[in-house]
Amino acid sequence: MKIVKYRLEEIDDYGVLENGDIFKVDGDIFGSHTVTDLRVKADQVKLLPPVNPSKIIGMGINYYDFVESINMPVPETPYIFHKPVSALIGPDDPIVLPNETDVIGFEGELALVVGKEAKNVPEDKVQQYIFAYTCANDITNKTDLNRDGHLGIAKSYDTFCPIGPCMLTDLPGGKINVQCLLNGEQMQNGFTDNMIFSIPQLVSYISRIMTLYPGDLILTGTPAGVGTLQNGDKVEVRIEPIGALNNPVQL
Repeated sequence: MKIVKYRLEEIDDYGVLENGDIFKVDGDIFGSHTVTDLRVKADQVKLLPPVNPSKIIGMGINYYDFVESINMPVPETPYIFHKPVSALIGPDDPIVLPNETDVIGFEGELALVVGKEAKNVPEDKVQQYIFAYTCANDITNKTDLNRDGHLGIAKSYDTFCPIGPCMLTDLPGGKINVQCLLNGEQMQNGFTDNMIFSIPQLVSYISRIMTLYPGDLILTGTPAGVGTLQNGDKVEVRIEPIGALNNPVQL
């Protein structure tokens, strides 16, 4: 099932996306809710970030091909960081460059949405705590990162966390293809079976450190092929069967 958050006539709602139609959802999307017969065409609404997390946890250096591309050792434990919720934007929202001189990078990623409160979750129980999956783009100010090494700054600018276009609740098993295209040219083309730490390992590890709440967002890392953005670019993260997350770039 594909779940979207959308705005129609200044009212925000959740809905289920089916064949270009959105069916309004009443109730708590993470709890008791009903899919109604009220529908609207997807092209008649504004799609929003599909979830409003209490926190966004990023995962760095989590694909073997990425490690090889930057000539770094394979990490022994997950390398996590935080992005603020103020960085969130949705489909077709612009990524705003802070200035003309900083080097700004894109990183296409598979992200997961936590479905219920999670603390000290064993790896074999993790799937019970995952609500859905979405596309994410972990935008990074590489100038800040190279200057002082502060992920907390480099990852935190407004608009630096596009997600969407929907949440998919039933991601198929096996390896998932993660692509990122810049102005229509494929830059990243990786598979989740190339992850250093699997999704169960990541969620279990994070839940030992901090309590996760419904709606919390975990970015699972990026494959090789990351690049930089310029004013006027268009960047797309494509993960089937979730869909494509498109964002323009502007100053």
